[in-house]
Amino acid sequence: MPSKTQNNTGKRGTKGTAPSAAQWLYDTLMSRIEPELTTDGMGRARDDMVRDSEEALTERMADYDRAFEVFDAVVDRFFAAVEADMKKYRNEQRRRLVAEEGSERRLEEQAVEHLLDSPSPS
Repeated sequence: MPSKTQNNTGKRGTKGTAPSAAQWLYDTLMSRIEPELTTDGMGRARDDMVRDSEEALTERMADYDRAFEVFDAVVDRFFAAVEADMKKYRNEQRRRLVAEEGSERRLEEQAVEHLLDSPSPS
């Protein structure tokens, strides 16, 4: 039976279907924090939880809670950095556009001044 993955519509699809951007980012970040909590790791984690004693399950869930807290902090920092980079890039593009427009206007003004300063043909 084919394994299931999230596709870009947020619905489950068959293996080979591209994951959504959210799933991709979640799995990429979570794989470095707690691999058992990635999309692929959740099935194994559930299997392990069924076999855990009450004490082990309580400890596992506390570990997972800490992993989600770390994940949330990483996501907050990530999106803050992306937002700052995007604003910086947008501002650079705007400055470039204004500078190019200013250069074009100066060239046009110089051309007009040259025409006005040139003696007219008699």
